Amino acid sequence: MSRLRQFDPKQRVNEESMDGSSFNSLLSWSIVILILISTAVASWFGSFYIFGHPEEPFSYKVMTALKKIESPKRFELTAAPHGEFLTPEAIFARFSSMNAVQLSETNRQLLRAYIRNFQQTKETVPYIIGQFTILDSYELSQDDFFPSGVVALAKANNDPRVLLEHVFTAKPSNVENLQRLLLTGLEINLQRRLDFSAVINARKLPDGRILFTAVPLLYGTYTSVQGPGTFSLEPPPSLNVGAGLPIIRGPRLEAATEKYAAYRRKLGLPPEGQKSAAQPSPSTNRLIRIARPEPVGELASVATPTPPQSLAAQSVPPAPSPTPQRVMPALPVESAPPVAALTPSSIESPSLVNGNPQTENSSLPGTQAPLSANTTPPTTDLQQPSPTPETRVIANVRGRNWEVYEPGRMPRGKLISPEEILRLAEQGLQGERIYIEGNFEVTAANEARAVLRARRNSEKFRLIVDFPVGIPAPKRGELISRNQNRPFLITGVSTDSEGIINVQAREITRP
Repeated sequence: MSRLRQFDPKQRVNEESMDGSSFNSLLSWSIVILILISTAVASWFGSFYIFGHPEEPFSYKVMTALKKIESPKRFELTAAPHGEFLTPEAIFARFSSMNAVQLSETNRQLLRAYIRNFQQTKETVPYIIGQFTILDSYELSQDDFFPSGVVALAKANNDPRVLLEHVFTAKPSNVENLQRLLLTGLEINLQRRLDFSAVINARKLPDGRILFTAVPLLYGTYTSVQGPGTFSLEPPPSLNVGAGLPIIRGPRLEAATEKYAAYRRKLGLPPEGQKSAAQPSPSTNRLIRIARPEPVGELASVATPTPPQSLAAQSVPPAPSPTPQRVMPALPVESAPPVAALTPSSIESPSLVNGNPQTENSSLPGTQAPLSANTTPPTTDLQQPSPTPETRVIANVRGRNWEVYEPGRMPRGKLISPEEILRLAEQGLQGERIYIEGNFEVTAANEARAVLRARRNSEKFRLIVDFPVGIPAPKRGELISRNQNRPFLITGVSTDSEGIINVQAREITRP
């Protein structure tokens, strides 16, 4: 007879206790794993949100602490973000049609693109252009969105529904100059060719007006028609995103409006919206942007370099009086064998303007490529031909120390007139030495460079001439006549987005 196993109640209790303990342990580990998974997923999505929305104050702080975001940078004229230029009427029509949700999302996108230096956006940047009059200006502080500089509140001259707070960021040492010039009544003319003031925020006001916040991406140097001195802008080293936009709001906005109304009363002008029979202009003082040349490559030492860290400290030297130039008898220039291709440099417009509101302020956009030749006008031998020196003596010399020659003794080459520029732009230099003659007017100039327009066909091309050491550039408004005995040497040619041909040249003959 087999031996039967006897039932032990204590043993059953122990087995049940062990099963319960295992279950509790498994449940605890499951909860821990779920928490870890949830944390990982939350961190994953959170990081995407933080890095995808730098316009949020917390996100900007995190990205700044991790050094994952750059400070706003200065853009060159030829490398500004792709955008569209909107007049006050056009920009008001676009933003006034948006509801509150659409406007909020648009503001987030505009600010996000600015904080990222427009590197991760496919949207076109809205640039505001037109004529504006300053109502008042305020110094920026650490409590504002931009830590240093001056913000000016202005109204559009031809559309009172548009208000513009234009931000002028600068080093603290330069703020005093800004405040001295950005006074009530000063006119600001934002131009398509020279000003890239990007709109980064828009807010609808209760009275139906829209307040736009704009920042000049070129951070240039400015002066005014009547004000003393100049001021230079610098990109802000950091942003106080938590302060929000617009900068001028509430009591300051009302105070600026009242200050401008008092300004008009002082001048004897009627209130805004009313016209008088003989209404004088509210202001003859205008803000003028001085476009400094920013040469690269072989022209790097022609003008004072303008890196971001030193632009604010620069001042504009007065252009010296040029030496009177005598027009020599015309002598044809002999053609020469092809020489090595010249590599032009990309420059910004060197326009230095005076108080004339009609100053051209020419800009020279576009990155140039190696050029090729065009026309071969009839040529004959010089009466006293001089030896042709190496190409580098004329075109590839760094700085402003290239060789200059007596009139009629320059190296042999081809001579063209302004009427032949179009064909030259189509075909290029093709490694040949080409000179240009003609009658020109100086529309802008600084110490070492001048922008010239032909007396005929001036709307088709402009000639940008560099002058060597010892030969100062002519002043704006002067008329220059160059013939075959004293032509300019062409070093490059390009066509900008507006179809204007930019011809780079050098002075290579003595006065």
